[in-house]
Amino acid sequence: MPSLLPPRIETRAAQPCVRITVDGIRQPDIGTRLPALLPELFGWLAARGVVPAGAPFFRYVTMGQGEGMTVDVGVPVPEGTAGDERVQADALPAGRYAVLTHVGDFAEVHTANVALHDWLRQHRLDAVPVDGRGGGGAHLESYVSDPSVEPD
Repeated sequence: MPSLLPPRIETRAAQPCVRITVDGIRQPDIGTRLPALLPELFGWLAARGVVPAGAPFFRYVTMGQGEGMTVDVGVPVPEGTAGDERVQADALPAGRYAVLTHVGDFAEVHTANVALHDWLRQHRLDAVPVDGRGGGGAHLESYVSDPSVEPD
């Protein structure tokens, strides 16, 4: 059973980031396809001398079942970092974020997501669109440690 810190609402400023977008990914492929992009992204940053400004993230832009999901694999960066065709410059939008911290095995992240969504329903906090890329607000997972190195 994972350790979950109590859910809370945080107000965050916009955060510049770079991302690689993956379209059509299905749930069973998340654990292999998305983490595999992190070395490419960090290599891209290192080649340009850009120091990350925060923890890497997966941003679930669309959660459709039929065609799969659209997910950004990204890293916060300093303001003014330019992208290219593969690694796009973007920003995590300013706003209110529902936050839950999970400490434990990566395999239990789904349990943490369910707990957060249950909390949102209990408190009648409906997701609202945060930008033009997806309806209902995006789901963001930030990884403060590398699950392949630190299992908790």
